[in-house]
Amino acid sequence: MIRFGTRGTDATNAVRAVRTARTYATYILLAAPFMTASFTMNNIIRYEGRASYAMVGLMAGGLLNIFGDWFLMEICHMGIAGAGISTAVSQFISFCILLYMFISGKTQCRLSIHRCLECREEKELLAISKTGFSSMVRQGMSSISTMLLNGRQLCTVMLQLLLCPL
Repeated sequence: MIRFGTRGTDATNAVRAVRTARTYATYILLAAPFMTASFTMNNIIRYEGRASYAMVGLMAGGLLNIFGDWFLMEICHMGIAGAGISTAVSQFISFCILLYMFISGKTQCRLSIHRCLECREEKELLAISKTGFSSMVRQGMSSISTMLLNGRQLCTVMLQLLLCPL
């Protein structure tokens, strides 16, 4: 840690890292529904063969995030909170751009709340489940392996904190 310009023991650096991560994660978790919806809409638009529309939606959010990080962290002196706010706002704007493409009719697919609420036949639900089951299992296994790896790292940090109190 010293070669990166930080001072203090590993335990104090770990506490500082946890506080920083918690601050950033707060804003990221608030933006998570918009981020997830953006990824979903982006995949649908790309599937329809309109990759340029999908690129506009994600690139606008990405460029805004780059500028927002610089502005909020350097000009407004908000630190890691500024980075989190910038990421959350850029994800929301990306979501709005992609949503506009669906609402304005630039896509073949239409968003409809009442279609989601209608009762479906068992055969249709079974077909939907069969189609997405393998992807769900793959994503679930990826999530579990990530949690296990992060849990191992978290245990290491917790042991360091216990063995080397502040």
